[in-house]
Amino acid sequence: MKKFLWAMVVIGLGIFSAAQAPAGSVPAKAKSPAAPSSAASTADWQKKWDDTVAAAKKEGELFIYLNAPSEARTIIPEAFKRKYGITLNVISGSGIELASRLVTEYRSGIHQVDAYMAGGTTALVAKAQGVLAPVTPLLILPEVTSPKAWFGQNIPFFDKDGTVFTYLSQVIPPVIYNTGLVKEGQITSYHDLLKPEWKGKMVMYDPTVGGAASFWFTGLTQELGSDKANEYLTALAKQQEVMVTRDMGQQMEWVTRGKYPLALFPQTPAVSQYLQAGAPVAAAAFRELTLVANSNGGFAVPKFPPHPNAATVFLNWFLSKEGQTLAVKGMGAPSTRIDIPPDNVNPMFVIKPGQKYILQSEELTQDTRKWTEGWKKIFAR
Repeated sequence: MKKFLWAMVVIGLGIFSAAQAPAGSVPAKAKSPAAPSSAASTADWQKKWDDTVAAAKKEGELFIYLNAPSEARTIIPEAFKRKYGITLNVISGSGIELASRLVTEYRSGIHQVDAYMAGGTTALVAKAQGVLAPVTPLLILPEVTSPKAWFGQNIPFFDKDGTVFTYLSQVIPPVIYNTGLVKEGQITSYHDLLKPEWKGKMVMYDPTVGGAASFWFTGLTQELGSDKANEYLTALAKQQEVMVTRDMGQQMEWVTRGKYPLALFPQTPAVSQYLQAGAPVAAAAFRELTLVANSNGGFAVPKFPPHPNAATVFLNWFLSKEGQTLAVKGMGAPSTRIDIPPDNVNPMFVIKPGQKYILQSEELTQDTRKWTEGWKKIFAR
């Protein structure tokens, strides 16, 4: 068996039942940090919660860095304001932009943000610079602290240190195509992308930054080995003249308008947004590989939040059934809570019962870093 983590989903063994499948998954090899003690009485957690809410209302606001579709940036702050009367200020951007900004601010002694909400991979950029705090001590509500609330009966952390809570877990579609230009079934393998008919007709998200493309290239490298994977990627870049972009919205816009028939390894927030808008696009899956990631569904808290109580209240509310219902609606991806049905989630994002998949984790991300410099040379312009 190869070095990377294979997650086997077997109905007969009860590892992943049909009822649980939409809820996503968590790394099988990583052990979650211990959840807060369940021995605490109701009065204990309730008093702590009431005191925190009261202090949060005095703070009156908090600031978050958020990588999410526009709908999520609207409905989540509105719902939180109605619930607690606390203003949720949102600064949006890509995961890597927000992580880099957070690190730069901390180096300058600026502590203006209370939460970082983006992908687990980009959150590790901030973690590596020592600017994130463990999330576990901030969890209060029993419906959040109970491992039984989450798939796999574990608190779903992206990393072994518990600094990134993964609240989404979804299948990453490798190819999105314009249904007016590409027929269903034309793309069933990553080998199909090297066919002459697709030369100059593909736009790909940049694999040298965190995101779906880097995750896919990591899975491919683990599957084929570094040499064969680089041969394939070189053919994709040079022979097929693939266009590379870091603008996830632009990538989907180009495919929707037909400028490029195929979008390779697009960012799922943009895919979800265009699907909800009725864009003429569909997904093509590779028969060889299925990858599951937290996409932009990671929640981290900086070490010095300016509104610590408001940040704690928002964290607990957002991870509750109420908050996660809004997350699924606004982000178009399955929650790792097992009590949130993926009613408005496109089936392309939901793990199928019996499906074998590669699961994103901190360990896999570390492998990605080993190969990124080689990818930069391949896709250099």
